[in-house]
Amino acid sequence: MALLRSGLLSEVVVMAFDTLRSSKMRSALTVLGVSRWSPARAARAHLYLAMAMANRNEPQQAADHGLQAIASSRDFGTLRRAKALDTTLTAGYAAEPDVQEFHERYRQLARQAVTN
Repeated sequence: MALLRSGLLSEVVVMAFDTLRSSKMRSALTVLGVSRWSPARAARAHLYLAMAMANRNEPQQAADHGLQAIASSRDFGTLRRAKALDTTLTAGYAAEPDVQEFHERYRQLARQAVTN
């Protein structure tokens, strides 16, 4: 079994280096499992996932993804989407501790954005 795994690993590494040699750096990084996401792009993905979780009645997971999003990016688009998440979460789950934490962190960031 271990021999099979090392054979598979070596095959993946060889594929990655072959891709590198053919000047396709991005594809090689993808083969190795490295993505080139900007912090804003990752934050958007977390916020989309958070909205989906909120719509599935999973406020703890939604708040967690929301916190990850606002921790990684503070651009205008992220704050705008975080506002929508905050509105959704506080409307239906205001008593949840995770939702309250997200709400407070979002409000702090929104205040900082206004004063800057």
